[in-house]
Amino acid sequence: LHQRFSSLKAVLPPPATQAPRTWLHYYRSWLQGIQAAFDQDWASGRITRHSYRNGSEDGALAYKLLIQTGDAQEPLDFSQLTTRKLVDREGLIPPELFYMGLTVWVSSDPLGLAASQANFYPPPPEWLHDKYDTTGENLRIPPAQPLEFAQFPFLLRGLQKTADFVEAIEGARAACAEAGQAGVHAYPSGSPFLFWEQYLGLRRCFLLAVCILLVCTFLVCALLLLNPWTAGLIVLVLAMMTVELFGIMGFLGIKLSAIPVVILVASVGIGVEFTVHMALGFLTTQGSRNLRAARALEHTFAPVTDGAISTLLGLLMLAGSHFDFIVRYFFAALTVLTLLGLLHGLVLLPVLLSILGPPPEVIQMYKESPEVLSPPAPQGGGLRWGASPSLPQSFARV
Repeated sequence: LHQRFSSLKAVLPPPATQAPRTWLHYYRSWLQGIQAAFDQDWASGRITRHSYRNGSEDGALAYKLLIQTGDAQEPLDFSQLTTRKLVDREGLIPPELFYMGLTVWVSSDPLGLAASQANFYPPPPEWLHDKYDTTGENLRIPPAQPLEFAQFPFLLRGLQKTADFVEAIEGARAACAEAGQAGVHAYPSGSPFLFWEQYLGLRRCFLLAVCILLVCTFLVCALLLLNPWTAGLIVLVLAMMTVELFGIMGFLGIKLSAIPVVILVASVGIGVEFTVHMALGFLTTQGSRNLRAARALEHTFAPVTDGAISTLLGLLMLAGSHFDFIVRYFFAALTVLTLLGLLHGLVLLPVLLSILGPPPEVIQMYKESPEVLSPPAPQGGGLRWGASPSLPQSFARV
């Protein structure tokens, strides 16, 4: 895993040759150091098979590790002092000594542990080395529990654009995926992965969310208006609003991130407010398409405009912010959204309905008589009591 990370361009820009060392490197180097100290003490006679008090501190630590059998309940084996190595020629640590050595390393090398940033879980038990212990109890080293979590640091450099962050994140995740296939389950973490990982699938998730929302809007409008034709025109206008808002955001210098995507997705729902009233007024009016569009616009122009003005008044408070991020990403984007909704609901949709609108959903049940609509005025300057006006022609007398 460490070698794979060493091949990433963002981790190792020239002239670096290897990534920062892992805790395994620090642990193995420490074992090799105390092994070398033990070999010197053994060769000089300061450490013997049954005495280590005249040797160095590192030599005494190696002595205590070399006599371990891997099981804390079994007796110590002093015959392995000269035949066993803490690290073999291939650079591997004997499995039976790995977790006992980890306990000693964590307790005896705090600087190496801090530099490795290992953050072990579960943490190894605390063990204190006592070179002058006479009871023999200090020879017993409790093994650490099998590790469930450990980490190693790596540095990312040369990240200036979003594309650089995306490339680095994809490379790190690919390295972890390859390690997972080999049985080492790993995942990268840190500030780049926390803030820039959203860009990996941001456009795909945005398009998917908008498509799902448009489909749901079509189904709801078709169910409530009982007219799929009108629901299709509404969805068409909402899709045009979202596309236009997306383009205007780029013109205003708003970069695509999670916040603009939320506003773009919300624009579909906000746009329904500007369109559905006009569509309902068109469906419940009789006459030609042009006449029905004019009547629907006459009835909905005032309330829709009032709603847009009240929204703009609420957004006006954001214009006084001292942060350019708030002004550009919230005030400007939401103001453009409100204006687009007003134009599409009161200009574009009436034109579409006058050209492609569906037939009305109400019909005239009877033909009204002119006398019913405008009864004759009384003559002679007074009230006149008489027979009731004639009923509509479609009514029959009983």
